[in-house]
Amino acid sequence: MKTTSTTHLGGILAGVLALTSGANGGQNVLPSIPKGTISLSLKPIATGLSAPDYAINAPGDASRLFVLEQNGQVLILQNGSLLPTPALDLQSLVAPPLVSTNANDERGLLGLAFHPGFNTAGSPGYHTLYTYNSQLIPALTSPTYVAPNGASQGYANAINEWKLSPTNPNVIDPLSKREIISFGKNANNHNGGTIAFGPDGYLYLGLGDGGNANDVGASHLEPGGNAQNLSTPLGKMLRIDPLNPTLTPGSLDAISSNGQYRIPATNPFQGAGQVPEIYAYGFRNPYRFAFDKLNGQLIVADVGQGNVEEIDRVVLGGNFGWAIKEGDFLFNRTLATGTVGTVGVRSPGSPAGLSDPISGPAGTLVYDHDDGISITGGFVYRGSLMPELYGKYVFGDLALHASPTRTDGRLFYADLSTGALTEFLLPEFAGGILPNGLTVHGFGQDANGELYALATNTPSSGTGGIIYALQNAPVVWNGPALAFSKASGAAWTQPQNQDRITESVWLTRASTQGLFNLKTESSYTHSLSPVGTEWAYGTTASYASLTYQNWETWTGGAGGGPPSTVDKDAVVHLINGNIYIDIKFTSWGGAGGGFSYVRSTPPLTALEAWRQLYFNLITNTGDAADGFDYDHDGLANITEYAFGLNPTRSDSLALPQPRLIAGVFGVTFTQPAGVSGITYGAEWSTTLAAASWTAIADTGTGSTHTFNVPANGNPRMFIRLIVTTP
Repeated sequence: MKTTSTTHLGGILAGVLALTSGANGGQNVLPSIPKGTISLSLKPIATGLSAPDYAINAPGDASRLFVLEQNGQVLILQNGSLLPTPALDLQSLVAPPLVSTNANDERGLLGLAFHPGFNTAGSPGYHTLYTYNSQLIPALTSPTYVAPNGASQGYANAINEWKLSPTNPNVIDPLSKREIISFGKNANNHNGGTIAFGPDGYLYLGLGDGGNANDVGASHLEPGGNAQNLSTPLGKMLRIDPLNPTLTPGSLDAISSNGQYRIPATNPFQGAGQVPEIYAYGFRNPYRFAFDKLNGQLIVADVGQGNVEEIDRVVLGGNFGWAIKEGDFLFNRTLATGTVGTVGVRSPGSPAGLSDPISGPAGTLVYDHDDGISITGGFVYRGSLMPELYGKYVFGDLALHASPTRTDGRLFYADLSTGALTEFLLPEFAGGILPNGLTVHGFGQDANGELYALATNTPSSGTGGIIYALQNAPVVWNGPALAFSKASGAAWTQPQNQDRITESVWLTRASTQGLFNLKTESSYTHSLSPVGTEWAYGTTASYASLTYQNWETWTGGAGGGPPSTVDKDAVVHLINGNIYIDIKFTSWGGAGGGFSYVRSTPPLTALEAWRQLYFNLITNTGDAADGFDYDHDGLANITEYAFGLNPTRSDSLALPQPRLIAGVFGVTFTQPAGVSGITYGAEWSTTLAAASWTAIADTGTGSTHTFNVPANGNPRMFIRLIVTTP
């Protein structure tokens, strides 16, 4: 039951904080990203790659994942194993211009998209796919869009169409290439990278602003730069129909000037001098974006310059601010506004007409360069193996450290509704940091919505690339034993005859057959039931080394659970949630479907363990309630827990005390080690009147909580701390 406890403090005055220099040379303008509560296990499913940067499945294909190598290869993971031969090898097309020995080169094979009709015979997009890659410009030819200002062009980025081999589904026909659209480039960076079909059936492409810094340079338009100029495709989200127009004669969309694709009639900028392919604008380098599988929202991770990385929800015709703003801070593009390349004040909602990064009651999806150097966008999680991650946006940052070499990529998740931004826990690795200096270059998503992190510690000529499957860190249930039984003949349809272990696993039994999972099954099915479980003999003390089997194999093939399983130590692995549970069957009946067992339960939470320590012998449950003050010192039991105090003796003076430092009135404290499962808050008032209290934002980082009262000119102020349980 949710409990809230309020404790009053008191004091005087307020002030402002100054900006400081950050770890990677940028401005320290935002609080550090806090550690979250979700622990990941990274399972390597392919190693020895070079620099993998993207992975997706073809429509309707649940067995294969197509993986891009920056060096130009398209690889296939089939049923979790890497096929020995690339599906397509474009190394000679992308290098040059890619310098494969340079780990910082942003060119190469960057994007892959399958036509929605890829697996639909008769569709004009049948067995058709597209790559986005860097390539040299053939002599005597010109890109579809040349670099602005007539600047020199060392290469182009292009969308190319390909066909699947008619004789081998694991081969893309190298002779089927058709160039759709290309963009001449003067600078080597800010190439974007993702192409993806939206729910409207059109192909989207995010392009960087042309490169260099500050949206300034030989191939950058003035005034304002490329991203704000609708006469260039650079710094934009584009939308096209890439099919050969001859295959869609009934379409109302206009044919492009090069005759290779169509331009959606609903694209918003089709006036004189405007690029009609533009869907939205104001981007610096939207390297990775993705459509949410559930609702179709377009989520873009736009790489910042020297200070702020951001996540945007892109809409038709939107202007996302670069280079007027970086994140939701005003940006100094020229000397006329301030020191070039720096950010000024934070300015959400202003200037008018600009779309800021995603925000909510918990914050805005931005972070500064104390937490990374270049955002690597991912996907909204819509899988089933990690229920607590469902609907969250999973992404990363290339590296925590920029020099002398880029190292230590990071993994994050964001709540797109609340604006909360948090870092995954990685308990398998020392310090919770990716091993061996790995940098995060991209993510993958399979047909089931499960996600993959693509990392490397070598350039695209090396062998340091790894594909990790993201899954819950193993959870071992070692809490108090629970006995469960279903009597022979008892109705398995009744809740009391189902062991509802988790939200996704409800074990029961009917008649003489084996267990099944009522949550997802209506009866026992040989070799499959119970869905979402696997079984082994042994104990959770050695769970990682046990051999797991499906129920029927584990019980000897009869399906009914032969006597050999009774009175034996065993472990059941719940795949959803990656949970390992000790279990021992104590009986197994014949006709009538009776059975019983004893199993472990979730470990005690820190709060449960604390309650047990102090209140285990208290018979009056009211005295032990979170909201009760057992020792009569003015502090509720839950407040004593939150601040590491003893609820059985008076110690209220040990509470954090307000302080006045440099004109700032507030309170700072460190959450005691081992305290979890509660939320800290604070409010301030000048009168103590019930309606006068105003919430204060927590500006602390990690386990340190800081609540500063905003400047208000009043010499009399009060703070009250609020502690809340879930």
